[in-house]
Amino acid sequence: MEVALGSRVSGLIVEDGGVCGVRAAGVDLRAKAVIVTTGGFGNNPDMIRRLWPTAAAHGSRVFSIYAAVPFNMGDGILLGESAGAHVTGIDNGLLVPNPNFAPGLDAFLPEWAMVVNRDGRRFIAEDAPYAVSGYLLNEQPEMRCFAIFDEPAMLEACADENVVKHYVNDPGSDSWRVAVLRKNIANGRVKTADSIEELAKRADVSARALAASVARYNKFADQGEDPEYFKKAKKIYPIRTAPFYAVEIRASAIVSCHAGLEIDNFGRAIDRFGEVIPGLYAGGEVLGCTMGRRYIGGGMGIANALTFGRLAGVNAARDCSAL
Repeated sequence: MEVALGSRVSGLIVEDGGVCGVRAAGVDLRAKAVIVTTGGFGNNPDMIRRLWPTAAAHGSRVFSIYAAVPFNMGDGILLGESAGAHVTGIDNGLLVPNPNFAPGLDAFLPEWAMVVNRDGRRFIAEDAPYAVSGYLLNEQPEMRCFAIFDEPAMLEACADENVVKHYVNDPGSDSWRVAVLRKNIANGRVKTADSIEELAKRADVSARALAASVARYNKFADQGEDPEYFKKAKKIYPIRTAPFYAVEIRASAIVSCHAGLEIDNFGRAIDRFGEVIPGLYAGGEVLGCTMGRRYIGGGMGIANALTFGRLAGVNAARDCSAL
């Protein structure tokens, strides 16, 4: 048995239409089967443009949670393609909301604010899970939305001691703190105005629809409940006291990539004609036929790797023993 640690694979060895090893650090490592389990492509802009056009459409706002590490470059998918493997699941993956004030993951919409699309209409409960909000946001006109709030709401909801915390030991989002918002008000990234109509103009949102949405939302705030989208936030803040603010939010932060190699029921990579590529197997995030429009939490990301990794391993061992 040969083991090569710390060696970057540069290519597959393909002979007679089948895969029979890898090239790593200038050395050919031969085997009866190769199993690719290298993850996604969240750090590869070229592959994002090719395999995830919805993400690419956000341009410079696209941010990957893998940005701090030099991995998730799509190597496994490229290796599979080099042997003729078919790529499926194109334009699928999990993008989560982000105001883009600074690099980093900020997945939740501000549940204390009102969120509208470019047409000035609410389209979601602002406290919806980010596994839901990201997909819905990217279905809105121009794939963007706006958090609308007033000065009293910001001062209360965004005070350091009041910033919403979603998890145990969660310090809360740095994006939705008074000091951060003040900084971005000053540099123009947060739009501000003394009337809702002027705010709509500066944010390029339908003024008539936004005014109607604010009036309806204020009624809900007075009632203490949201019969429209059933938001369960601790408090619904009215939008009545100038200055008023609008923060553009896009679902442009990459959590997981769901485009990748296609396999059959035995973990064997297949080509664009549905034919098995002898000797090539795959499992985990490198696959494009398992996740779809889903969230990788709740164990799905791990289960995907374990289940299909085991499937590939078992069948690779079985197929090799039959040779």
